[in-house]
Amino acid sequence: KDGKLIVFSLVPQNGIGKTVNNEDRFHGFTILGKSKVSDPVDRAAILKGLAQSVRDNQGFVAACFNPRHGIRYTKGDQVIDLVICFECASARAYGMNNDKGFLLTEAASPAFNSFLDKKKIKRDQKDD
Repeated sequence: KDGKLIVFSLVPQNGIGKTVNNEDRFHGFTILGKSKVSDPVDRAAILKGLAQSVRDNQGFVAACFNPRHGIRYTKGDQVIDLVICFECASARAYGMNNDKGFLLTEAASPAFNSFLDKKKIKRDQKDD
């Protein structure tokens, strides 16, 4: 419940889009937009959906990794980033001195997309 949560909308192809510095990128992917999640209802929907996505995956994964979503959790000096591809059912986690990937399902995609739409943040449309 505490800590800062930010959701990112990403361009799924690495290196697409013009940037001036790394502020325009999230782990190599161009940022279309981002917003802090301050509403407790939105926060609960996103985190519940994400947890359900991880629980539901039964080993399925595709080989694409075209992430359209990202999330950053910050509490004090601890930062955890997730770069998420619902299309291939995988994500990459950064932080905790242990960068690694994990599998999920598209169960959280509607919560992420609904939040981005509510905040009027442009997003790649393939992941609907």
